[in-house]
Amino acid sequence: MTLQELLSQLNNEGLFPIRVESIPEDNDDMTFAGNVSEFIQAAKVIRSPMVFVSTFTLSEEHFLRNSPDEDDVNEPIDLCRVVPELNNLKGRIGEDGHIDLSVPGPKGSLTLQIVEDWMLTFAELHSQALRLLRQASLEQHAQEEAIEEARTQHLLRNLRGLITDKEFVRLPTQRAMRAYALDDFPELETLEESVLRTEIQNLKARIDAQGLRRK
Repeated sequence: MTLQELLSQLNNEGLFPIRVESIPEDNDDMTFAGNVSEFIQAAKVIRSPMVFVSTFTLSEEHFLRNSPDEDDVNEPIDLCRVVPELNNLKGRIGEDGHIDLSVPGPKGSLTLQIVEDWMLTFAELHSQALRLLRQASLEQHAQEEAIEEARTQHLLRNLRGLITDKEFVRLPTQRAMRAYALDDFPELETLEESVLRTEIQNLKARIDAQGLRRK
């Protein structure tokens, strides 16, 4: 038996078939499979006294986005500058691009989504803009981390180079070595204390192992 034959048989027996995308096991909502006219007819058969309507209205705010960088307190980003094609949809501001209908049923509700073609285009371009923003943010952070790592390594090379400084290697304590190093290279103060302490410890260990203090 084909689906059409089954539907005809149901109609002949006085039963009105309501097409849905799937039938849930629990009392969850069922998504109607059909157009608006068929949905209205189904609602009448259910004898629902009401239809709930929810809409998504395009606004100017949907073309803006806060910076993905939490430290950035600048004004929102214009997504049209990220994906210029979004400009073509600004004329739709104030229009309803997505409408949800819901009719209470014996178990759960019967729902229907109405999405305009232009809304599908907007959703695709909007998602594209957000992906590009995230990608740009990740690349910026990676670049900043690379710059910071290069700066850190430069400072550490300066610090490790003090092993050739005759005055430095004769200092008796790590505290004195730390003060000497900071006096020569003040930017070492920007390193994490644990990193600086470990480097000083390693320098003193090398000095002691090589007997440089006695030379």
